[in-house]
Amino acid sequence: MAALAFVAVSLGIGAWAWRSLSPKSPRPAPSPYSKMVAYQQVRAAAPSKSLVAAQTASERKQIVSSALEKVLEDPDGALTDEMRRLLIESIAAHVSARAAPDASEYMQLVDAERMSWITPDEAKAWALISERYSAIYNRLPDRSNPRQVLQDLVEYELITKGEQLLSVGMGAQGSLLRVARVHTPQKAADLIWLGDQEHWYWHTGNVITPYVLRRPVMDADRLVARHGSVVVADASVVVTTPSARPLFLYSRWVWNPTLRVWHCRTMYSRGWSIYVVVF
Repeated sequence: MAALAFVAVSLGIGAWAWRSLSPKSPRPAPSPYSKMVAYQQVRAAAPSKSLVAAQTASERKQIVSSALEKVLEDPDGALTDEMRRLLIESIAAHVSARAAPDASEYMQLVDAERMSWITPDEAKAWALISERYSAIYNRLPDRSNPRQVLQDLVEYELITKGEQLLSVGMGAQGSLLRVARVHTPQKAADLIWLGDQEHWYWHTGNVITPYVLRRPVMDADRLVARHGSVVVADASVVVTTPSARPLFLYSRWVWNPTLRVWHCRTMYSRGWSIYVVVF
């Protein structure tokens, strides 16, 4: 009996020693869902500045500009001083217009930008727009007047729904602005790679499909073909609305060296709340 007890104790000590000396099993990697939850919490805690408190469009633009200036990264050295200034001004103007009480500021911006309207015969481009427009106004949009359709949809978001942007994120967790020079059409379409952690933070969550009535007069693939390269920028800011938890307002910008303007290639919201983008 004593011998059996000794064997049992010896086996127990041996097992303990084996566990102690064996390498620990790695913890399971966090799931995509748990990462999204964690990043949503960080996003919610990101410092922000109110856009509602601003009395004028100029004040709103200055708030957004100050946030972007502090986070702009241009590792390729692609920007001139003029390009840098115009990029920040362009993004700030769009964010400010979405914080306005009505559509007038946004429509002034639309009229000032040199963009192309979708044409009446572009069935695919109109399909999503027609579905939303008819659901709101109980009639089909006038394809011959895309500007009026855009104004109607923006007025619905800002006035009827009251979905103005309330605040904009500040600092490295509240705003992103990354610039790159790319040499292929595919790279011009892809998100700029930020590294694993940053990419997870800025590019996770549901994408709310935008309603697009305008496009650049010359898209990035044609610019690459003509100039051999193109400068692009990814901008993302943490924003809030009256009905939404903090989410990202993302936009992709393309520099047209002939017109010397930045054109917005796409803009959408990303997160766990719904914020509709029309542009």
